Amino acid sequence: MKRNIRLAIVALAIMTASSTSALAQSATNNQPKDSTTYRPFQISFVPMLGTNGIESPRIANRLSVNIIAGISKGVGAAEYAGVANITKGNVYGFQYAGVLNMTEDATGCQMAGIVNLTQGNVTGFQGAGIANNTRSVKGVQAAGIVNIAKGDVEGSQLAGIGNMAKNVTGAQLSGIFNLANGNAKTQVAGIFNSAESVKGVQVSGLVNRAKSVGTQIGFVNIADSCSGAAIGIVNIVKTGYHQIELGTDDMLMANLSYRSGIKKLHTIIGASIKPDNSSTVVWGTTFGLGTSVNLSPRTLFDTELLYSQIVCDDKFSHDNKLFRAYLGIDRHLFGKLSLAAGVTANALIYETTNAGNVTRMRKLVPYTMVSEKVNDRMHLAGWIGGRVALRLN
Repeated sequence: MKRNIRLAIVALAIMTASSTSALAQSATNNQPKDSTTYRPFQISFVPMLGTNGIESPRIANRLSVNIIAGISKGVGAAEYAGVANITKGNVYGFQYAGVLNMTEDATGCQMAGIVNLTQGNVTGFQGAGIANNTRSVKGVQAAGIVNIAKGDVEGSQLAGIGNMAKNVTGAQLSGIFNLANGNAKTQVAGIFNSAESVKGVQVSGLVNRAKSVGTQIGFVNIADSCSGAAIGIVNIVKTGYHQIELGTDDMLMANLSYRSGIKKLHTIIGASIKPDNSSTVVWGTTFGLGTSVNLSPRTLFDTELLYSQIVCDDKFSHDNKLFRAYLGIDRHLFGKLSLAAGVTANALIYETTNAGNVTRMRKLVPYTMVSEKVNDRMHLAGWIGGRVALRLN
């Protein structure tokens, strides 16, 4: 045991000696006007109870070890604390604390079990179990809960819960939400993204919001303008593509659908219904993707891929799937009204384990070009059909 202690003391002496010359050179070249004292090493128990004593707030150390907590003017290489590091000046190198790091500027790596508070800039990496609060970051901010950068983030912000920044040039990634008051290249969040401008992609599990954006992928996408694509269930692009359609086809009597996004790629959600003479209602829900290109100022050419779930007798357990490809023309009539018509290629795959379901599916199909057994419980019916509709733009 005594031998180990002697070896540790010798190793510490060697490390201190090797750092003295570098520290002296740094002190000569960068000596500030405030008469800061530079020392190669310090150890403290709590602030001002250590080798630097009451002079601790005015001394910058190359290597600093704080058993519980410590205070210093600056750090030149590394600082460690069981609880907290309080640095009134700058940190160059590595700073770690079990709970808290507080500093003016940090160049290198700053890590804390709970929070990092940097009044100035961070160049490098900042990681915390709970939160990082920094004026500007050039590198990476990572936190288990939240990152806050009041200025620019030129690298990445990573958080388990949320990121907040004024400007981001790079990526914001979080498990819950991203907020950027300025610009961002990429935002990825589990719940919510918000930014003034996103040049790349916004991806969220629920809502994306931006004034201008490249591509949005989420359940609900909201933007003033979109240069790429908005892919979701509900897409609200202020300068984009919005249509309400009421139409009919060769299979279901009445179809109501809503198109939203931009012309070159928009989502389609809808519902269809067909009353039956036997008081049975057949209805379906539809989701799809579409694209429209201008053939003339008043005419569009539409291409759509659609999926519908067909329900009879409110038997949601029956697996009836309708796949459709649509090619058609949208001709502007007057005002906001247009007439759309086109052809469809249809493939209905329906369940055959229930005799009533088989009867009703066969009645729905106008005729068959393809009719074959898929497996022991599913059948395929295919045909070419058509659709006509009025659209409100």
